[in-house]
Amino acid sequence: ILIENRLVKEWRPKTVSLARTVLTSIIGSKPKAMRQIPRAAIADYGVNDITSDDVLQWRLSLQVQASTAHRYQRMLEQFLSLLGNPVKAAKPKVRAPEIRILTREEQVHLLNRAVQPRTRLALAILLNWGLRSGEACGLMHEDRHEDGILLRRQVIENNGQVIIDENLKTDESRAWLPFMDDYLDAEIGAPRTGFVLATRPGTPMRPSKLRNMVQSVAEFTTYEGITPHEIRHTAGVNLLRAGVDPATAASITRHSIDTLLKI
Repeated sequence: ILIENRLVKEWRPKTVSLARTVLTSIIGSKPKAMRQIPRAAIADYGVNDITSDDVLQWRLSLQVQASTAHRYQRMLEQFLSLLGNPVKAAKPKVRAPEIRILTREEQVHLLNRAVQPRTRLALAILLNWGLRSGEACGLMHEDRHEDGILLRRQVIENNGQVIIDENLKTDESRAWLPFMDDYLDAEIGAPRTGFVLATRPGTPMRPSKLRNMVQSVAEFTTYEGITPHEIRHTAGVNLLRAGVDPATAASITRHSIDTLLKI
């Protein structure tokens, strides 16, 4: 109620979404029992229980650039102040990102936990090609070309709106991706139209939905909290482990060779 009735009136929609994400992240840093707090009670948790130490610990766990982290921190403080619990955090600091790679057993376990066909397909796409979330959401059946698929577009969320963008992150992001297993060939290669990861009305899946889907499947596992971008790293390592030469592996995941080898 606090979020819907107070924040929506005073803040832009994307900030409301950020506030939910931030508070969920803080709860996630607590013991497992704290993760059971219903989403509807997150605002009350923010009012009553968050301390400056909580804010600092969340701050230190951010895996983003310093400029972005500072913006998130400022929004968090404004959010808590609006809810009646002003908290002043320490000077922003950012810990170096930790690269987490799923083992083969963890990947199999992740796929086996995906009981919904669309969820399993989404995970297979991420694990095989290492796509960014927006790129995976932008794939269409019409993009099939021979024994693979063309990467042409990405889906972006902006102020609550879904935008289909023909401009990818870099020129090198546009690529042809080979089907590397029969499952993807059967699911994407069949004669159909529309977005590969479509919603029931036929619109593209939101990148935030894809992220939530991945994290929901991974909940209460040893790799809980895994993100699509970390799966992107895993996909690159999968190719190298399978004996694909670094140049070809980098062209599929669209990393530079140096970055892929560093991962």
